[in-house]
Amino acid sequence: MQFLAFFIGTLCSNLTTGYVVAYAVLLLGIVVEFILSNPYVIFIFYISDAPTWWYVFRKFLELYPAYSYSKIFADITMKSGGHYELMEGRWVKGPGYKYEDLDSHFRGMFPTTEITFDVTFDGILCEIE
Repeated sequence: MQFLAFFIGTLCSNLTTGYVVAYAVLLLGIVVEFILSNPYVIFIFYISDAPTWWYVFRKFLELYPAYSYSKIFADITMKSGGHYELMEGRWVKGPGYKYEDLDSHFRGMFPTTEITFDVTFDGILCEIE
């Protein structure tokens, strides 16, 4: 992220351009966060039989801090809170999120295809770096 800040600072020749770029990045972040606030949208990124370009796109998104936070949010809410189960067509109470779940893979079905979430701890480490 620091590299991106220095890169934008190099490209912006005056203060007005810097403000425009900063607001554009802020608005983009709000839109992306609005889209990623639904855990089912994040499920789409973890479909097992997705094409290679989809995997590359997901890895690119993992560089964006808001995506990592949304992924952590989805992991915790799908296990600890109640959620709407598409396959069963009803609300299901989660089993609870424990300390051991930080280092465990989440596997499941998303309508007809298998999904495997990365470990939650990977998202936390990505934010620390």
